Amino acid sequence: MFQLRPHLRSIAAAIALSIVALAYLLSGARAEEYTKEQLLPETELQILSEGTSKAPVYMVEYSSLTCSHCGHFAKKIKPLIKEEFIDTGKLYYVTREFPLDAVASAAYMIGRALPHEAYAEYLEVMFVHQRDWAYTKDPYAALVKMGRQFGLSQKQVDAAISNQQVLDMLLETHNHATKVLGVTATPTFFINGKKYVGALPYDQLQEILNEQIAKGY
Repeated sequence: MFQLRPHLRSIAAAIALSIVALAYLLSGARAEEYTKEQLLPETELQILSEGTSKAPVYMVEYSSLTCSHCGHFAKKIKPLIKEEFIDTGKLYYVTREFPLDAVASAAYMIGRALPHEAYAEYLEVMFVHQRDWAYTKDPYAALVKMGRQFGLSQKQVDAAISNQQVLDMLLETHNHATKVLGVTATPTFFINGKKYVGALPYDQLQEILNEQIAKGY
């Protein structure tokens, strides 16, 4: 088991508190459909979106950078969705952070230190090279190495993973997902308000999206 560096230990403590709070929320049943206002609330953390907000269908993804199923989806399924639905104006796609552990939180915090226009590429690269940093004995050193690929020095990486304001915003997103939307696992998707859990195969997502488009939302 790796030893967490000081910055990552503080993040782990914050995530642990969030998980403890979540334990009190799981006993009640939750609706499986949600409003656009619930899914796309105003937040200090700038959202990552693709496509036009005027598209007939919107899709919200909650994922964790250390989740292998999320990695598979990002590498194999998301490009197909982008080509057929996002780039053709049929789908508005929003990505939300739902870190499952301190390493994922730190990785998101590093990405949030980059210019916003570089964030999508950063997430894509982190998923492609997930095995190189997410499951190592020294995740801190691995994250510093990944940060350097995007022009960040070790000092800048340290500053990023020490940024309490960004961590608080990530936790706010995480808490909203659990308390309001009942998100407990990654990846979780919401398509025009309906929740789907797990890395669904492309043919199933394609069918769901086409059905929603046909309804004329």
